[in-house]
Amino acid sequence: MMLLSDDGAQWFIGFNNQKVTITKMKDGDHFLKGSLFAGQSETIGNWRNSGLDLTVNVNEIDASVTPHYANIEILLKGETSVER
Repeated sequence: MMLLSDDGAQWFIGFNNQKVTITKMKDGDHFLKGSLFAGQSETIGNWRNSGLDLTVNVNEIDASVTPHYANIEILLKGETSVER
């Protein structure tokens, strides 16, 4: 899966049968942000200058079936304030 940020970077979420990887590519350079097993998560802060954090949660990885799969969720999270 590819996510586009507002600074020209491309973020890739991949799966290699054992773990979920999060990689950033910009100007020809690659940076591994996270290599995640089931139960782990990684956050990219202030996604697209929205004030919200983009979090990738790895809920499950199953390599005992064919095809192997990863169950992930991608969330935008931020602080919520309530005026009174």
